[in-house]
Amino acid sequence: MATIHYCEQCTPEWDALRLGTITATCTARVVGKGSGHDNLLKDKAREILTGIKTPHTVTDAMLQGIAREPYALYRYKALHPELEVYTVGFVSLTDYIGVSPDALVGDDGLWECKSPLVTTHKKYLDDSKKLVATYKWQVQDQLYVTGRNWCDLFSYNPECKDDHVCVRVYRDEDAITRIRLATDQFVKELIEITVM
Repeated sequence: MATIHYCEQCTPEWDALRLGTITATCTARVVGKGSGHDNLLKDKAREILTGIKTPHTVTDAMLQGIAREPYALYRYKALHPELEVYTVGFVSLTDYIGVSPDALVGDDGLWECKSPLVTTHKKYLDDSKKLVATYKWQVQDQLYVTGRNWCDLFSYNPECKDDHVCVRVYRDEDAITRIRLATDQFVKELIEITVM
């Protein structure tokens, strides 16, 4: 059963919870094999052994997305006043597996926000399947870890006339089985190189 940690995201407490864990944003690299998988394994092992977060590049587009997320959440809540929506910091399944959903919705749902550049947002407006495909592994991992049944995947860009796309994505048990098997194997490899 998952444990919900009520803290603010992007804080030292949140970073500490994520240290050495497989999170939803890296699930595609865990499920896939190759250099991305191997580099992630090294990074997570380094975090466990040193207690220091692996640095990553934060682009202007990422900063813009972070800044817009509260407005996107306000927009989502306005569209769905019947839903109880609340934010959490981190949800851990084990010491090695956890996710940071943008919000929990009621007892059964999640909300995941993307705030892409105009050109990308317009692609999602034209074909919402592209939005779902782009974030498939991240969303399915969040559903796996939290045990929830659906996620409203929300693309938001206030520069566009149509400022949002919302797609309800349901659990895909085949994908979740792949995630579970891959993360179990990844954790086994991680323990082998970090426990001496």
